[in-house]
Amino acid sequence: MLRFVSPWSTSHMRSMPWSPGTGDAAGHNPLDPNDARFYENGEWLIESIVTPGQLLRGGDNAGDITDEQLLRPSFIIFGERGRTDLSVMAGTRSATGVIQSGKVTVVRIHNFEAITDMANVGAGGVAAGDRLSVWDVDIGGVIRRALDTVAGATAYVQAHCVSVDATALTCQFLVRS
Repeated sequence: MLRFVSPWSTSHMRSMPWSPGTGDAAGHNPLDPNDARFYENGEWLIESIVTPGQLLRGGDNAGDITDEQLLRPSFIIFGERGRTDLSVMAGTRSATGVIQSGKVTVVRIHNFEAITDMANVGAGGVAAGDRLSVWDVDIGGVIRRALDTVAGATAYVQAHCVSVDATALTCQFLVRS
C-alpha cells in the first residue's frame, strides 16, 4: 500500500524494466495480480548489478544486490490500482505466452511524503525521526524490499520517518533531495 500525502505535482512516475529474480519460479509474472509474488504498491526495487537498467526485488537476489552497500537509491513502485495491462503489454513473452519481463511504474523524483505498509513497523522497527534506507524486510511472511532504519555508515538514506501507526503497521515518510 502506498498513499501520497504530498500533492501529485511534486511527483513523477516512470516505467522502468524489471527482471525476474534468481529464485523466481518459471513463468513468474509480478505484474499479474494473481501471481503469489505480485509487485505491491510501496515495494522498493533496486537496479541490477548484473543487468544494468533492470529493476529487481529483494530476498532471493543476493548475488545481484547487496542490500544498501552500494550507496545507490532504490525506486518505489506505484501504479493505478487494476492497471497492469500497460506494463504487461510492454513485456516479452516466452514460447508458451507467459510474460517474462516488462516495465513497472516507479516514482522517480524526490520531495514527496507518503504512507506505506512496506516498512519494518514491528517491535524494534522504525520509529518517528529515524533515517530510513531500503532493506529486505519480512512483510506478512514475504521478503520484500522495504523501509527500515539506517544501519551503518554505508547505507543510502532514502527517507525520514515522520510517524508510525503501530495498529495499522504503517509508516509515514518523507523523501527529500
